[in-house]
This record gives sequence, C-alpha cells and structure tokens, in this order.
Amino acid sequence: MTELVATLLYRAPVAEDAEALHPVLNTHRLRACGGGLGTGWENDLARLKVESGAAPLPASSFAGALASPWLGAHRGFLASMIERHGAHVTLRLTPRGEVTREAYLARLRLLHAAAAALAGRNAPMAIFWQPSNQCLTGAQYAALCGVEAPFALFMHPVPLPLGQDPAGEPLTGLRLNHAEEIIGRKVELGASALPRVDQLRLAIGFVQHCVETGRIPAPGTIVGTKASGQVEVTGPAEGAITLLPRGAARAPAAPRPRSRARDAVTMPRWAAALAAGSLAVIVAMAVALAPVLDAGDAGSLAASEILEIRKVPVVALP
Repeated sequence: MTELVATLLYRAPVAEDAEALHPVLNTHRLRACGGGLGTGWENDLARLKVESGAAPLPASSFAGALASPWLGAHRGFLASMIERHGAHVTLRLTPRGEVTREAYLARLRLLHAAAAALAGRNAPMAIFWQPSNQCLTGAQYAALCGVEAPFALFMHPVPLPLGQDPAGEPLTGLRLNHAEEIIGRKVELGASALPRVDQLRLAIGFVQHCVETGRIPAPGTIVGTKASGQVEVTGPAEGAITLLPRGAARAPAAPRPRSRARDAVTMPRWAAALAAGSLAVIVAMAVALAPVLDAGDAGSLAASEILEIRKVPVVALP
C-alpha cells in the first residue's frame, strides 16, 4: 500500500504544534506512538507521522504538479509562491489493515483533516497534495479546511481538447484522474462548450453521488437537475464511464433561494456540505489567480439542486 503525503509550505520555519492535532486524533481514535511531532499516531487504518523541515524542498518535488494542464495561467503564480518557500511541514500517512476503496477514502479524509488542522493554526503559502499530485495556494486550501471530503482535491482534473462545434467554438472535456481509486471506475466528461469550472462541477458531483449512494448509475441514467446541470451516463456497465453534459451548468455568481424540485433527491446535511465545499475549491482552482469564495458563495447551491437521479436501474460499486 502506498504512503499518502501532504506537505505544507512556509516562508520560514513554524513552531511544532501537536496540540492543533488533538481534535483530529480524538475523532479518528489515533493512539500515540511516541510524543510530539516527528513521532506518530496510529489507528486500525493508518499511521500518521508529522515532520518539520527548516529548508526548502527541491523544485523537482513539485515538477509534476506544476506541469498539470489544468493550471493554465495560474501556473506561474503558483510556481512563484512555491519558489519562495523556505520551510515545510510534511504529513505522512502509512496505510494499515484492509485494502478497500472505503478505507482509501477514509485515509484521504484523515490526511486532509490533519493537514487542515495544522494549516488552520499556521497558514501555509501553499500545499502539495501528493495523492492526486496537485499544488494549491494557501488561500485555496483554506477554502477546504472545513470540508470533510473535498473531492476536487482528491482527484486531479485533466482537460481534454475535443474539436469544435459547427460554429467553430472549441469543445473540451475532462478526465478525473484517481476517480478509479474512489469509485472503482475511470470517469471522463464528454465534449461541451461549458467553462471548465462548470465541467469540473458536473464531474465531481457525479463522483460524490456515487460515494454517497454506494452505487454507480447504469448507462442511460440522467444525473443532476435542470437548474444546476445534468449529465447522462454512457459507456459499458463495466469499465470507463463517460458523462455527457445536457443543457447549461453555470456556477452561480450569488446565493440563490432553495429549490424544491419534485424529482430531486433529498441529500443529507453532510452531503450538501461536501458539495458546497467542493464548489468552493473547484471555482478557486479553475480561475487564474484563484479567488476564494466566502461561505455565502460556497453554500449557494441548495441541496436539492445538486443531484437527482431518475428511476432507472443502478449497479453497485464494484
């Protein structure tokens, strides 16, 4: 099983702060393997170790993440922040016990909870999230610190150029790297002229739905609402899933009143929170020089507007 790593980057060394981790340790029932940072804690799923470094990490550590085509115009800004770091705090999660997708997702949540606790006490310039090979600014990551499972961080979007429409407008899609580790299937969004922030929102919403229900909608299923955008599930019952966007799916610019669509699935409070948090980071990661959404923007999608599924057969997660 592969070690999972998250690294917080700082301009100068920060003081060790094991106390900031206490709520996370208690929630996840982690037992101490020693005292203070640099030793570790463990439970039945993983061992967590936190290391501090008073020197910058080599540029090669971030080369793959900074080469991501998703960054676009944001690449130079993020690279300049990483170049200026002079210290780091690294969290290492070594898997223990069962090897399942549920356990993998639980480990990602644990790693994120620990990183968010430390970032909340000492705000980093940037963070490198090794499991999906992504770099975020400190402001981008701050938008995630209260989100239990930010799927836009756990998966890495890759834009796909897919030609032009009859009017000559470029058509693009995207692939969600690491979706297979979370739901057992590769996921791609088919061609559309939608802005990539909206494409990512649709794809992430589909994965969230699969995690929440424990099932993958069968080919032909329509997921979503007319208000927030819909996708049609295509592809074989096994193997890669292609989602075809149907209609507009624009990220809202301001809070909207709650919709009570008759055919919308009622989502539990935690699922709505996940969706709101993912929307915050999706928008932040998709726009050059990434603005951070406030709580009102992040919560502007009503739970009933996020996901629906028409009554057609579904298949269980493999």
